[in-house]
Amino acid sequence: MPIIATWGVKNKIDFLSLSHARHVEDVRQARQFLSKLGDLNQTQIFAKIESVEVFLFQKATLYRCNMAGKPAVLTRVVDSMTNNLRPTRAVATHVANAVLDGSVQFFLGLRHCVDYIQ
Repeated sequence: MPIIATWGVKNKIDFLSLSHARHVEDVRQARQFLSKLGDLNQTQIFAKIESVEVFLFQKATLYRCNMAGKPAVLTRVVDSMTNNLRPTRAVATHVANAVLDGSVQFFLGLRHCVDYIQ
């Protein structure tokens, strides 16, 4: 999570969406990591489980960020495209919805994240 340790600390992120969390231990490890970064020990963690509820929650969170004047950044949106040249319909829909909902920036995949912080 080097992007969190650099960009996240600099911008004092309020929320962290933990994708593909399978166990409560995943959330505990993320909390320990954030606590070590000092300014991020109050960051809210959302364990992301793909469902309609998560989709609606993401839309509501982006809306609230926009209304509060806080930038909302989505990370690692299209990691599946590391091995596939074309996005799936689900990925394209996810990106389109995030744009329409007001996300201000995307880190589209792991490669983009690595390039950004180097």
